[in-house]
Amino acid sequence: MTRILRARWLGVALAAIASLPAVTVADLPSGASSPGGLPLQGAGPGNSASGITAPASPIGSAPLRGPAGENPTSGVSVATSSCTSLRAERIEELLRLEIATLVPVVAALPPLEVDLLCEGTHVRVTLRDPVTVKIVSRDVVIGATADPERALALAASELFLASWAELLILQRPHDRTAASDVAVVAAQAAVERAMPSRPHAPSPFLTIDLMAIGRERHLSAPLPTLGAAVRVGQATGDQHQLFAVAGWEWGSVQRPSGRVDVNATSAGAGIRWRVHFGKAELGVSGAISVVYVSLQGVSSSLDYFGARRDGLTAEAAGTIDVGVTLRAFRLGAALQGGALAPGPVGLVDGATSVQLDGGWVGATCFAGLLL
Repeated sequence: MTRILRARWLGVALAAIASLPAVTVADLPSGASSPGGLPLQGAGPGNSASGITAPASPIGSAPLRGPAGENPTSGVSVATSSCTSLRAERIEELLRLEIATLVPVVAALPPLEVDLLCEGTHVRVTLRDPVTVKIVSRDVVIGATADPERALALAASELFLASWAELLILQRPHDRTAASDVAVVAAQAAVERAMPSRPHAPSPFLTIDLMAIGRERHLSAPLPTLGAAVRVGQATGDQHQLFAVAGWEWGSVQRPSGRVDVNATSAGAGIRWRVHFGKAELGVSGAISVVYVSLQGVSSSLDYFGARRDGLTAEAAGTIDVGVTLRAFRLGAALQGGALAPGPVGLVDGATSVQLDGGWVGATCFAGLLL
């Protein structure tokens, strides 16, 4: 899933950059950071690249050094053809600086080769990319720019980044990989640094959970119940969720003269706060519900008769839950506690009355879907 999101995001970014109108280096001031937006041409069949603007490094700064103290970008090679006014060694040094800002230890990269072919004010920048095993070219119009060598170094660094961008989209076939895995990782990191931060994947819009419930009602005279509920939640952010819940409970209490059956139907709403730990999730929630309680007496002899008591009441509950998400499925468990406001009371001749009000505790397990 991460790769798909990544590919979709990167494709949109590259498409947006490619749609910008083409500009020439002559249009840029001397202090510009990049001649972005220029068209790119793939020299190999089926190969193409889109412009990625590389952050410029200060010209006066020194290149980053490897562990041995030597220039880690010594593998950069620049050649010029028919470019009498350009100094290949300066372009090479500036290109080393540009790449070193994105790949701190460029010694991990294989040799990078750049060839410049001049035709008047037009320069074709062609590179041989050993990481993705292809040749990519870019046409640049240097015009009257104050520093054509720096502009060409920037253009070449952009071209390398555009070529490496495919590493974030597709897993490359093994038969095309000439560079080591270390080189691929270094090139991917360079593109990651040059691109803006990717937005986080949005939280699931909707959750639906089916819950099995066990509770101990009326703790002063415990009355166990079993039940089920459906909870529907909507995320309002990465950590908060509003939800609605509807449920039903059943229980039965024995008395010397018979038994009392308990049925309770509830509907309510609440808010849940959650925190993620990878695929696991910890949540704390609170809810308020309206509860319809029905108590039905069932006599065990002709000396007694059964009666029915019903009524509405209200309930407040708190929950601590833990769960795990497996793709679109959720599994979890929870501990609950709450209090029920006074409601119907089942009076029993010669025995303790039956009622649900007061404090209670319970446990829940649930399974659900992310939609």
